[in-house]
Amino acid sequence: MADGEFRILFVADVVGHPGRDAVRALLPPLKKELRPHLTILNGENAAGGFGLTAKIAAELKGAGADVITSGNHVFAQKEFVGELPNLERVLRPANYPPAAPGQGWCVMDVGGHQVLVMNLIGRIFLDPLDDPFRAADAILAAHSATCTPRRRRRRRRWGGTWTAGRAQWWALTLIFPPPTAGFCRPGRPTSPTWAWSGPGTAASGWTRTSSSSAS
Repeated sequence: MADGEFRILFVADVVGHPGRDAVRALLPPLKKELRPHLTILNGENAAGGFGLTAKIAAELKGAGADVITSGNHVFAQKEFVGELPNLERVLRPANYPPAAPGQGWCVMDVGGHQVLVMNLIGRIFLDPLDDPFRAADAILAAHSATCTPRRRRRRRRWGGTWTAGRAQWWALTLIFPPPTAGFCRPGRPTSPTWAWSGPGTAASGWTRTSSSSAS
């Protein structure tokens, strides 16, 4: 791994059988082309468009996913409540109640580097769960000795401003625009290629981003 270089490929919301077919067909050649050090995939809607199962998680890993993240649909398939605790590198939101099955973060050894991946869910238009920023603080504090950012990114999004200097990279599976946004009706999710540049960044507001995320 070249010094200062770490490539992450993030695949947003894989939805149902068509999404899984696309992952099987496209992810292996995409990884060969981009050569990411880490591939993270959101699988919370991979089972019939709503939820996830252990069998499908194994299928997604077999196609090249290193870590599978989720969101508010993580337990939409009832059997997954019992399956998740036995799965490695398949995450549910870390700011779910502590007694919820599974884990909201994992640490991987990638090219001799300890990489911390955490899964958080926001609270706008969603259930009133624990504060995701407080959950991020607790996870980062618990791993500060083994997982430290290699450099600070100039561009920060969503939690990036909150965790500046402590976390390397943030990705959004889906986000909701403010009601005045002209590109989408109020309350409807936008493409993962739109991100919020919060206070303290060069541009504050909703901006189009360019990334290597596959959605």
